[in-house]
Amino acid sequence: MEKIKGLHVENLKQEETDRGVEFNANLFMDGQAIGDIENRGDGGITMVHVKNDYQSDFKERVSQYYDEADVHDGEPLQKCYYHTNTKLMKGM
Repeated sequence: MEKIKGLHVENLKQEETDRGVEFNANLFMDGQAIGDIENRGDGGITMVHVKNDYQSDFKERVSQYYDEADVHDGEPLQKCYYHTNTKLMKGM
């Protein structure tokens, strides 16, 4: 199982659609289930749903990852999106 900054996914389920690959999985941090990820396979973004108690630590780890990541053609990598209750927040 691949881990990045203590984060990994389990129970990955995926299916081909006419516009891409639909998938969902459980999200773990340091061995604790903290939420899930999903992509509807319709060309939209991948959603990351994180339980409230873990959001601050999750955001910090993802930010650290992107800060350390390489850039492509001089442009920073796009930050991930995550869903908090009913709000969609961009960036970290």
